[in-house]
Amino acid sequence: MAHVLPLLRAMTGATRRGLPFVDALFSNNFVIFAFLLSYEHPQYYRSFHLFLGLVILFPLSLDPMRSLPRERLSLLPLTSWDRIRLRLGSLFLSPVLWVAAGLLLFLGPRTLSKLWLVLAVPVLANGCALFLDTLRPGGVHRGRGLGMLSGRLGLLIKKNLREIFCLLDTYLAMSISVLGTLAIAWKPDPKQDLAAPVTFMVVLAVSTSAQQLFALDREAAARYRLLPLRGWEILLAKNIAFLVVLLPLVLFLTPLSGLVAGLCVLAIGNLASTAKAGPQLPWRLVRGASLAYSGGQVLLMALGFTACSELGPWALVPALFLWGGGLALGGRWFEKRYLG
Repeated sequence: MAHVLPLLRAMTGATRRGLPFVDALFSNNFVIFAFLLSYEHPQYYRSFHLFLGLVILFPLSLDPMRSLPRERLSLLPLTSWDRIRLRLGSLFLSPVLWVAAGLLLFLGPRTLSKLWLVLAVPVLANGCALFLDTLRPGGVHRGRGLGMLSGRLGLLIKKNLREIFCLLDTYLAMSISVLGTLAIAWKPDPKQDLAAPVTFMVVLAVSTSAQQLFALDREAAARYRLLPLRGWEILLAKNIAFLVVLLPLVLFLTPLSGLVAGLCVLAIGNLASTAKAGPQLPWRLVRGASLAYSGGQVLLMALGFTACSELGPWALVPALFLWGGGLALGGRWFEKRYLG
């Protein structure tokens, strides 16, 4: 047991650090909008809340023993009973088990019919992790397919794309885009145009990540000083990566509104990212910089959708003006804070 206790403490610390920030659940634009939307009629949005909860639980469902390096674990003098104790301890450290127990305790037996959804999440999450582990030794690289990016900002854009795909907001937007597109194609309703609302939700899902463009590379500020780039160029590389991910998600919905809303989101995000950059863990929902920046993003998004319906393609002109102003001002703040 003496060999197992330090390993259990290490897994406990890794699990605790992996838990999402509480304020991320109350400062993320999509979460705030979802709860405000369902405040009046919560019975209409129960399935929506269940979907959001499953998305949040997905990265927390990985086996806690994955936090222990396999190479070092194989070198430890552990007996068969030690490994059994370690495995049982890792099961009790899984956040999904505690969520399931909490549902049974506070909501009663009536949740048994939906509890299988919560318990199916770790099976799917660990299955995907094992599948990726089998691919990794064969040389599959996360950056494959991005080698065509070249030029002055090519490497930065490639790095920023990898960071975006390590945020849970991106996969939330992907899920909404795919489900919304399939729903519109499967049952088209000529009386209601659902493409615009789905586009709004897709942009809203990734809008908070635009407030924390430097969330995953906050420690790389010293390295940016070594690059022959201005502050606005560094922000431009992050903006391009953001739009490269966003545009395919709204391509089959309302691409013009999605592009205009994305530019409006980045106009505020460039300022928030340099003024109030905060810590961020990968595979978690991004927490907003402040309610003021979140409110500004949502307001500009709504104005952008209204402008698209009234002006058509001409709505790109004020959107580009706002985005250019945010990029220039944010680049100046970045230079004073990190490059000065």
